[in-house]
Amino acid sequence: MNQPQPRPGTNPAQTYEAFFVPYQFRPWTEELLDRAKPQPGERVLDAACGTGIVARMVAQRTNGQARVVGLDVSPAMLEVARSAAAREGAEIAWHEGSAESLPFPDASFDLVVVQQGLQFFRDKAGATRELSRVLGAGGRAATSTWTEVANNPLFEILSGLVQKHLGMPALQMPFSLGDQETLRSLFVDAGFRAVEIERVTRTVRFPSNDMFVDLTLASAAAAVPALQSMSEAEREALTEAVRAEMEAPRQAYTEGDELVFPMETHIVIARKAR
Repeated sequence: MNQPQPRPGTNPAQTYEAFFVPYQFRPWTEELLDRAKPQPGERVLDAACGTGIVARMVAQRTNGQARVVGLDVSPAMLEVARSAAAREGAEIAWHEGSAESLPFPDASFDLVVVQQGLQFFRDKAGATRELSRVLGAGGRAATSTWTEVANNPLFEILSGLVQKHLGMPALQMPFSLGDQETLRSLFVDAGFRAVEIERVTRTVRFPSNDMFVDLTLASAAAAVPALQSMSEAEREALTEAVRAEMEAPRQAYTEGDELVFPMETHIVIARKAR
């Protein structure tokens, strides 16, 4: 039976929640939280939370017994996050702000989680120091960042086509922190100890084979500056051009009505000294 196909809307945050979260970020959240192991009674911050899937799943996994906070710079993302949490009955405190200057006192949290956000920060070292600052003694940070775009083949193709038509590497940013040693240095230099980095690969299954380009670029406009600054007409023209050239390459990743492809991320678990 064919599943209902999501369609891009005019609100990138809503498209992100409807498209990226169920088929991509929810499964990756499971991977991240399996390693972060949030516990009832802990104080947990989901920094750069987007539409809040990590915060919502922390609340679910701890049966509402953790104090969960979500923070993001985007009011549109937070609006969607609040609505989704309310539907799920999750009690989460939402804050607008930047992970590069967290609006919380020292030692406010036991666990800070950042899913696919660290690579977007302009001051990555400063943001990592902020994660350390707001953690109490023995607290831990858990982050995920995509590995090199070459290890994420479908997005490598898509990124190359966007660069060809836009004249800039607009979709390279999500994969810009793919080097493991650079990633490790950020945490070591921020004062973390026992920095563990694991390379994790998953098979991603999108039910919207024919809408992959449209939905991906519509969702990316919520986080990628080069796409954010474009008018709707400009994004539509870019999408149409890229979609035409993606038709042949994506056939190699097509199974029935689904698009099936591997993605790879680094998951970091870093602890502060007690």
